Amino acid sequence: MIGTTHAPSAAKTLPEGQGASATTGVPQAVTAFETELIGVFTDLVELLGLPKSMGAIYGLLFASAQPLTFAEIEHKLELSKGSVSQGLRALRDLGAIIEAPPTDGGSAAPQARMTRWVATTELRKLIGTLLRERLTPYLERQDQRVAAASSALTDLAKTLAADYHRTLENRLDKLQTWQSRARTILPVIGKML
Repeated sequence: MIGTTHAPSAAKTLPEGQGASATTGVPQAVTAFETELIGVFTDLVELLGLPKSMGAIYGLLFASAQPLTFAEIEHKLELSKGSVSQGLRALRDLGAIIEAPPTDGGSAAPQARMTRWVATTELRKLIGTLLRERLTPYLERQDQRVAAASSALTDLAKTLAADYHRTLENRLDKLQTWQSRARTILPVIGKML
């Protein structure tokens, strides 16, 4: 399902509004609308270096008017149980999805015990979590690398020609400026959302 074209296999795709379950009204296959939103979020997570399956799961939940179960997600996206499990866990940890409350007052029926998932749509929370959990640690790692590069350049200073050394110092200064600006901009972005 989540290959390079973002289109589900023809066997699973139905025209929008067709093939809905008689009990839930949820289409049994991925609709054209869902396919497009899955593509949007799959592209986004690829840009962020996250697994495509996370984007597909979030896109499907975002495009769904009703919460979906693990089995519905697995079936519609044609993903393995492991990919769905890992994707749901990661999305839950990011705050991108939450468990939907039971809809039938706590019935003992098997359907009532199944966890149903819904996408959160609060952009500030999603971006804030991504900034805290992905970008801030990234910047901290890069600070360590830049410091190590600075130390290595100091050690090399005596073996390099002066103009060559100056060029490398300028590049290192530029990198430190980028790092500093990123640290300044990230909190502002979080507040804007």
